[in-house]
Amino acid sequence: MESPQDREIFRDVKTAKRMMQALLDVSPRAILLLDRRGTVLVANGTVSKSLGVPMERLIGSSLYDHLPYDVARYRRLHYDDERAGRTFETLASPVLGSEGEVEYVAVYAQDVTEQRRLERALRESEKRYRELFDEAPVGYHEIDGEGRIIDVNKRELEMLGYEREEMVGRYIWEFVQEDMRRHFMEFIEGRIGPEATFERTYKKKDGGLLPVMVHTRVLMDEEGRIRGSRSAIMDITELKRLEEEKASLENQLMQAQKMEAIGRLAGGIAHDFNNILTVIKGTCELSLLDMKREDPLYSRIKEIEQAADRAKELIKKLLAFSRRQIIQMRVLDLNEIIRGMEGMLKRIIGEDIELVTFLSPRLGLIKGDPTQIEQAIINIVVNARDAMPEGGTLTIETKNVELDGAYVKNHLGAKVGSYVMLAISDTGIGMTKEIQERIFEPFFTTKEVGRGTGLGLSTVYGIVKQMGGNIYVYSEPKKGTTIKIYLPRTDGELEKGQEEEAIEVKEGGETILLVEDEEAVRGLAKEMLMRQGYKVIEASNPKEALELAKSHKEPIHLVLTDVVMPGITGVKLFEHIKRLHPEAKVLYTSGYTENVITQHGVLKEGIDFIQKPFTFEGLVR
Repeated sequence: MESPQDREIFRDVKTAKRMMQALLDVSPRAILLLDRRGTVLVANGTVSKSLGVPMERLIGSSLYDHLPYDVARYRRLHYDDERAGRTFETLASPVLGSEGEVEYVAVYAQDVTEQRRLERALRESEKRYRELFDEAPVGYHEIDGEGRIIDVNKRELEMLGYEREEMVGRYIWEFVQEDMRRHFMEFIEGRIGPEATFERTYKKKDGGLLPVMVHTRVLMDEEGRIRGSRSAIMDITELKRLEEEKASLENQLMQAQKMEAIGRLAGGIAHDFNNILTVIKGTCELSLLDMKREDPLYSRIKEIEQAADRAKELIKKLLAFSRRQIIQMRVLDLNEIIRGMEGMLKRIIGEDIELVTFLSPRLGLIKGDPTQIEQAIINIVVNARDAMPEGGTLTIETKNVELDGAYVKNHLGAKVGSYVMLAISDTGIGMTKEIQERIFEPFFTTKEVGRGTGLGLSTVYGIVKQMGGNIYVYSEPKKGTTIKIYLPRTDGELEKGQEEEAIEVKEGGETILLVEDEEAVRGLAKEMLMRQGYKVIEASNPKEALELAKSHKEPIHLVLTDVVMPGITGVKLFEHIKRLHPEAKVLYTSGYTENVITQHGVLKEGIDFIQKPFTFEGLVR
């Protein structure tokens, strides 16, 4: 029979057991006490819940009856429950008896299914990140707060030519051309902002330079402090090339527009100035015809005439630059022209400069004006000579070239096709880029006052352009200059030059209709023609000329008319007069050539033309 004391003890035991069970049940781990046969003596609610076995069935049963077969078989303490899809991590601690033998086993187990899932997800995420990091089409690197490289992707290594171990651990600015250390520290210290994009030039392992666009973002730690940065870099070599190409083409276009504007201005000045020179020179000629050499004014008027001749030569150069001079085009062998000039060129450059020629043996033919080509060569050679005051080498080279799309793309004005190239190189002082941009401008010169007019190369420019060619200059200070001329190749046959026949000045007698809007020029021309015995009818404009042609009943043998006049051109005027006087011929005159009588400066077939300022002899013959 239970005594009150026994019942008290029993109650205390039950209370203690409930308290122990309560303590065990609040643990997230599975806690068991097993005997040596694996019988569950004590278990908490976590065990019951994890195994899916009610507590009343679990206590007193064998633990291995509730585990997967292979786990039960091998008594594993760390196992995967594939049936439930759970993973446990266990710790077993033996409870020894009085004799030191294992009497019980305390087991602590934790469900790590979610932890393992997160670990696998993390590993997979890291793997995907590494694949994306390494296979990205742009370079990536991460650096710490001191500027050392922590990681770098495969693309950046390929871009710079390094191995990973050659970059990791080194400062980022060791690989950058610009001084980046101060900029990096400002960025890391948060003085620039959380993100920044800028251009840099990276140094490759082989010594080359790589222009890149860099986008950098700061990295923060858990406490919000900057711990480093991560950057993406993109190779912008092609972008830079395109930008330079665009800038070059824009500069070439600007130069072409400038040269065109200067050409129009020069042509207009030449036209007006030629009218003035016609009067000055013509008046001098007529005055000298009426004077004796002993006359005190004779020498002074002669000086005026000579000054007018010098001015005429300047105007000819302006006309050449503006592509408004008359040229006589025929098929030529450029090599023959150069060989014929060698003796003269040697005299021009002097003994201190060596002349070397490389003339292609099978050079194609060109179509041009031989006199103008010779003038262009002489002008370039004179410039080359002046660039070599201490002596040097002058090289003249010819060869056949094919200009393709790539060349044309980078050289404004050039056209795809077959060309003959003429290159003239010197070993002189060279030119800066700024001088090269102005080298073909009229009156631009780097020579001291009195040593040049600045029209030499501008004349060359006009001659080449009028022949359908292109001219380019390549130069560096102290490394010399090369001027390359490209003239279109032709399939025509070589023409032999014809000697000019001496023309006898004959006495006139025929009737000439003189049409000129400049009164001074008209008066001078009338006096010249009348001195030679011609009958002159004068008109100041096309309308007046047509009225005179209609009212004049006798034949009009010649119409002498300016090309450019108000209302209609001289060509159109003559067409009307020709209907009234079929026997009439025409002689055109102008200060510069116009497309109405020329095709790209070449006189149209059957057209007679006299360039202003004309002389008395030139007009009457």
